[in-house]
Amino acid sequence: MDLLGEDGPSFLQLSPRLREQMVADVSTRAPLEACGLIAGRGNTCLAVYPLSNILQSPTRYQIDPQEQFQTFQLIEENGWDLLAIYHSHPLGPASLSPSDIAEAFYPQAVYLVWYPNEGAWNCRGFRVHRQSIEEISIIVNGGEEPQDSSSYSSSSSS
Repeated sequence: MDLLGEDGPSFLQLSPRLREQMVADVSTRAPLEACGLIAGRGNTCLAVYPLSNILQSPTRYQIDPQEQFQTFQLIEENGWDLLAIYHSHPLGPASLSPSDIAEAFYPQAVYLVWYPNEGAWNCRGFRVHRQSIEEISIIVNGGEEPQDSSSYSSSSSS
């Protein structure tokens, strides 16, 4: 698993089940920011791993380093790649914050931002490379399902 490479997906493909699992995660943890990792192959998301936000904040997140390390090991063991890092903005905005951009340490990953809009959770995806930001498409359809039953999955369309 190349965690620091710069080539990442140009779009993400998610199953409805993975999307709904992620919606459940961000809904349950609101009004605090939720966060987690998404693993898969190519552009196809296969597993979502909700992780602890050690900042316990409605406006910032930091993934628990031990949980992050353990999840990277699981991703590696399954032969998958880190495709995305997700977090929620329960109070908005529907885009990356300046701190999100400054702390985007994985240039190959897509950064998903979940935000509430008219009573529903929506998601946008971004690639961040050397402070430049590119929005990417998120396609929800029936894709491959995770083989690891311990995974928690989801996604959205923007």
